[in-house]
Amino acid sequence: MTAYFYILSCSDGTFYTEVTHDLVNRVGEHIEGLNPSAYTYSRRPVKLVHYETFDTIEQALKRWSELARTTRWKKSEMLKIGLGK
Repeated sequence: MTAYFYILSCSDGTFYTEVTHDLVNRVGEHIEGLNPSAYTYSRRPVKLVHYETFDTIEQALKRWSELARTTRWKKSEMLKIGLGK
């Protein structure tokens, strides 16, 4: 089953990073704001700015762990140059 690592840009200038097996559905949930306790709920609108595909969720989680604690500035710079792998 394909796994995805994705980055959302939030209206407050922050980025949200996560992994999922269903990118379209998951991003839709963020956009619709279905969970009031979710990080993105109060930061809508959100926009998908980057995603990567992987063969396993473990590979996607590894990529997430590489970038999750990266500063907003560094993520922004990385997005400008295509995040490089």
